[in-house]
Amino acid sequence: MNLEEALNIVDQIIKPNQLTDTQELVFRGCWSSKTYQKIAAEAGYDHDYIRGVGSQLWHDLGAALQTKVGKNNFRSILRQYQQETTTTVINDKQENDINYPRPSEILEIPEGAVSLDSPFYIERPPIEEQCYSEILKPGALILLKGSSKLGKSSLKNRIIAKCKKHNYQTVQLNFEQADKSVFEDVQSFLRWFCASIALKLKIKSNLDEYWDEDFGSKISCSLYFESYILPQIKSPLVLALDRVNILFEYPQISQNFFPLLRSWYEEAKDVDIWQKLRMIVVYSTEMYVPLNINQSPFNVGLAIRLPEFNQGQIEDLAKLHRLQSREELKLVGQLQKLVGGNPYLIRLGMYHLKMGKINPKQILDEAPTMSGIYRHLLHSHWTNLQKYPELMNSMKEVVNNSENVQLGPIVAYKLESMGIVKLEGNFVKPSCELYRTYFHNQLKDNTNNDHESKF
Repeated sequence: MNLEEALNIVDQIIKPNQLTDTQELVFRGCWSSKTYQKIAAEAGYDHDYIRGVGSQLWHDLGAALQTKVGKNNFRSILRQYQQETTTTVINDKQENDINYPRPSEILEIPEGAVSLDSPFYIERPPIEEQCYSEILKPGALILLKGSSKLGKSSLKNRIIAKCKKHNYQTVQLNFEQADKSVFEDVQSFLRWFCASIALKLKIKSNLDEYWDEDFGSKISCSLYFESYILPQIKSPLVLALDRVNILFEYPQISQNFFPLLRSWYEEAKDVDIWQKLRMIVVYSTEMYVPLNINQSPFNVGLAIRLPEFNQGQIEDLAKLHRLQSREELKLVGQLQKLVGGNPYLIRLGMYHLKMGKINPKQILDEAPTMSGIYRHLLHSHWTNLQKYPELMNSMKEVVNNSENVQLGPIVAYKLESMGIVKLEGNFVKPSCELYRTYFHNQLKDNTNNDHESKF
């Protein structure tokens, strides 16, 4: 549920009345987790007046819903109202249509990004509203950072959808889709980059007309944007770059491309044509290539580090899966202890708990094994570790120590990008008990097999 959907629900609840302008101002501010004092200061009102408006707003909503509503719980109450309304519609349809799917059949299997029309997308205020607001600013740069399966793509897609509603041009590039030959040198990469954008915009590339070897690839790339791409489009261009951390593996590329992005961001402050370009940069780990602090795009713009779900968001997700009985909530609690607040892991577990095709005890007991519900993800992580002995040895050190350990920064960042460890200052620990147990057992078995193979 986003802000506009929430306001529509409030309109339904308080009909035939409607929010006053000041009430809507307060609602929008609270949705973005602003204090009454900040809302008052930004709008030029007295603090006590805004607090009074807020108190009346929550009182009116509570009276309409016959429950206690406040600044700290209104989001979850509105989501519950939305879910109950949807359930009522489903039940009504089921009574009249024997072919309408039962509740367990309309659950979504958690795969990839959460679709834009899915009710299973859980917002993490105020992140969404910050991004929606920022991308509308001239020359905007949004940095989305988070380890694997934290929801970066789902959020990126919603920002893009917001831009399309404003009739912005949008281009998405995933660096995983580029051939390895593209990364051989800076010129090959930047020409691929420019040609890919032209292709997405459905215009001729005409690269050779703007590429001048005497000036070099970076200036040629900037000239291509400034003199060819941006003048052709009337609306702002939103460029979403996904899996950017892949470039960290190619120092020659990253040490030229990232300063180029920073220079475009800086140009937008003074040059009108560059204000049409807005960028979303998505990556899963910290930068571990040396960049001058004044040339890095990672310390400017709006930097968002996606957190795991908190307790309230996990409870909202449980309600969406209709896991509400005492026994079901107990199982959700056990699942949470195992996988923490990772959106994908917790949602996949809830999906299987609700489907009821596997015994709940079996789901939890077999989760950290190759026969459990997470087997595909665990196998993928294990395969990746086997390719890099240094990462495997470091992960073994992490899971075999009861206390947090220190690792070299590059190794730590790579493990973090996989989502299997968390960084706390200079220390590393498994990101959840699922990974601690699985990798402890796998690495122990691997050691035993190596030992036996010597005899």
